Amino acid sequence: MTTVRLTGHIDENGHIEISQRVDLLPGEVTVTIEGVTAEEQAAIDERWDQLLASPKSLAFLEKLGNEALAELDAGLTDELDPDTL
Repeated sequence: MTTVRLTGHIDENGHIEISQRVDLLPGEVTVTIEGVTAEEQAAIDERWDQLLASPKSLAFLEKLGNEALAELDAGLTDELDPDTL
């Protein structure tokens, strides 16, 4: 059995939206949905805000961005095709 963990969103009509491609063979699957409470989501959001506000995190993200731009300028990148993700 292969387990794949995805993140999705349930819209106002109760439909689940998953924007990730799953690399599994066609066939039956079992889906388990684990809801996140408003309090849990607030705690998650607060933790992300703390992480992204950290000077160390900002320096790291800036470094990654600069590396990506350098690769783009050097012609070392491929155009993104969402259908192949």
